[in-house]
Amino acid sequence: MTLDNINLDFFQKLSDLLPKGKFHFGPIRKIDITKKQGGTRPLTITDLKGKIVQKGMAVILEELCEHKFYECSFGARRGKSTHDALSYIKRKVSSGM
Repeated sequence: MTLDNINLDFFQKLSDLLPKGKFHFGPIRKIDITKKQGGTRPLTITDLKGKIVQKGMAVILEELCEHKFYECSFGARRGKSTHDALSYIKRKVSSGM
């Protein structure tokens, strides 16, 4: 059991609620952070249970969509880094594309 009451029971209930579309995200905290010009902007922070669901959804979507990306697509993809993008560019540019 964690401080946020996340345990095996939570995941069992979650596996029942998600397919039915009945999971409700918890309350969202909004705090103001200071910008450079002295003003503030709201920063939205979801609860830990919501973050777990969001990450799970991201993993599923990555698996479903990964094959649809071009070989030259590097932005925010697992296993693709800035160094990979630079290496790709160097290979293509030196060969005349």
